[in-house]
Amino acid sequence: MTSFGASTSDAATLRETSVNPYCESMIADHPSPPTNNSPIAYHAWAKQNLKYFEHLQSEANTSVAKSSLRVLVPILKVEAKSSNMKSLGTYIGTRQETWALEWQDFDKTVVVCADWAVNLL
Repeated sequence: MTSFGASTSDAATLRETSVNPYCESMIADHPSPPTNNSPIAYHAWAKQNLKYFEHLQSEANTSVAKSSLRVLVPILKVEAKSSNMKSLGTYIGTRQETWALEWQDFDKTVVVCADWAVNLL
């Protein structure tokens, strides 16, 4: 059985048989954030997907997943609950670089989960 953090070469030689709730949740739904800086789009997206990311955070089983979601989820909470689009636009602008860096780390877990799923076959 490979571990969640197995190298690509290890993953290719061993068949995955373990249950991985984080990856199962990740594969079931992986929403992509808006590509523009519209506060309205971010607010709607965050509101729609906050529970999903909170659920992933509760199931995160690697340091990369835990670390990235520890930053992303609080940002999503503010974006989902904000009612002032002008101040939300400022908030988004000041957090854009942090979001992008943490999202890159989060996406690394997507690749690991895809490898995990392939190894189930």
